[in-house]
Amino acid sequence: VSGVNGLTTPAGTIMLSTNGALLVNQGISAGGLGVVTLTASGSSITGAGGVSAGGDLTVSGASVGSTSTPFMLGTIGGTLNGTVDGGAGTDAFNVASLGASTINLGVITAIGPVVGIPVTIDATGGSIRHVHVGTDITGGRVNFWASTIGTVGFDLDVITDNPPVFCNGSACDLPYFVNGTSALFYELLLRNSLSASGRYLLGALPEEGTLLTTGVLPSHIYSCLNQKQDAVACAAATMWHEDDGSDGPLLVKAAPPSEPQTLRTTAQQTSAPSKKPARH
Repeated sequence: VSGVNGLTTPAGTIMLSTNGALLVNQGISAGGLGVVTLTASGSSITGAGGVSAGGDLTVSGASVGSTSTPFMLGTIGGTLNGTVDGGAGTDAFNVASLGASTINLGVITAIGPVVGIPVTIDATGGSIRHVHVGTDITGGRVNFWASTIGTVGFDLDVITDNPPVFCNGSACDLPYFVNGTSALFYELLLRNSLSASGRYLLGALPEEGTLLTTGVLPSHIYSCLNQKQDAVACAAATMWHEDDGSDGPLLVKAAPPSEPQTLRTTAQQTSAPSKKPARH
């Protein structure tokens, strides 16, 4: 296609396929819930024009962008999907948003003739989210760049033959949620402050217990850490106190395990006891 000033539909589908390279110099946009599908059979999809879709966007070819230059995206109302299967050293699935945006991952497969192909998703300071059941990305080295990468209970699901997965230049860890971070680490991430009347229980091995906050931690909230490093269940009384300074309800202590264990837990909200326990 030559001499066309971009491709736009007010509310419809755009499907563009070529047996050669596809260069997007100007904007492509499908309004409403319109989907966009771009295919370059056996070659690359590149360009900085920006592709927007009210619905899903699917880009497939030997390479989408390159290892050095991303293929630029606009806004995507649905999910981002794609397949790359090239064998050249610069082949990649490398996309970036023109501005801060939310990228909802669909299914991205990046497998070359021999090994996985690198995948880079850059939301330009926005968010990258897991919104469906199953694996989001299968490929080689995976890099995420965004302010929010995954969310509590909705970890990004990645299969890579070149671990670890990187978030903003470092191996993914809290506060990002990738490949089970929500299950392996227990977090209360607070936007502003922890309610003074709230009760939050940390149910993990004492040596693993961590309370994280990005706001103000009230004085009646305490860390659940056993100085003896005993393998016992966290007592709520060591985690928080009532506003009047009284202790919370105790939990039954578990017998020390015979072998080291990793305990995966989820947050629980406890109710007030009918009888006030002894202080600790």
